[in-house]
Amino acid sequence: PHVNRSNLDNMVHYKLVYFDTRGRAEPVRLIFAQAGVEYEDRRVTTAEWMEMKPDTPFGTLPILEVDGQHVVSGSGPIARFVAEKLGLAGSSDLENAILAGIADAMNDVLLKISACYFEKDEKRKKDIMEDVMQVHLPKLLGNLCKMASGNNCVRGWIRGPRVTYIDIGIYFMVDLLQELFGREAERLWASGKYNSILKIKKSVESLPNVARWLADPRRPKSDFHK
Repeated sequence: PHVNRSNLDNMVHYKLVYFDTRGRAEPVRLIFAQAGVEYEDRRVTTAEWMEMKPDTPFGTLPILEVDGQHVVSGSGPIARFVAEKLGLAGSSDLENAILAGIADAMNDVLLKISACYFEKDEKRKKDIMEDVMQVHLPKLLGNLCKMASGNNCVRGWIRGPRVTYIDIGIYFMVDLLQELFGREAERLWASGKYNSILKIKKSVESLPNVARWLADPRRPKSDFHK
């Protein structure tokens, strides 16, 4: 990918702080992997997190420390910041704004998926899952498919001629859906309505740098398959 050379020349030090799971930090790890840029992958225990939590901007993880001074909080802002710095975003401010809008729409659905996972009441969990799988997810995937189909890119990227952090986010989302919803997700893909999404997933996981990270023993274990 095209990389902001000045960023590398200045030897910026990135430290990503999260738990020893994939979770909300995994798209950021995938962005770093694809860009081929070294960073510190700091994984904290629950005890460590409780100690450091009061000193974080909003009491949440992940956070990204830049040169030990500046702290970016939240998986979405971190992904956008790193992607823009490392050549995995748009080619203009307008393009970046369009990509940010796609990211926000995806995040809205990911929050609903997260709510389903953490819900303790089984009936409520089932209701949330049905709402996600029958309403919110088909709407999102349908819109993403329209964008990918209209892009006319051989690799199937969502926008433009090269991979962006949105494509990487789509890979992450599809992988998450498969792990969390299993057969329900398989039925969704088997419908044939979302082949453009599956094409993006395949294109992302076949990128050499991404493939190396997916096979790397340092990659955290799945959040759902212990």
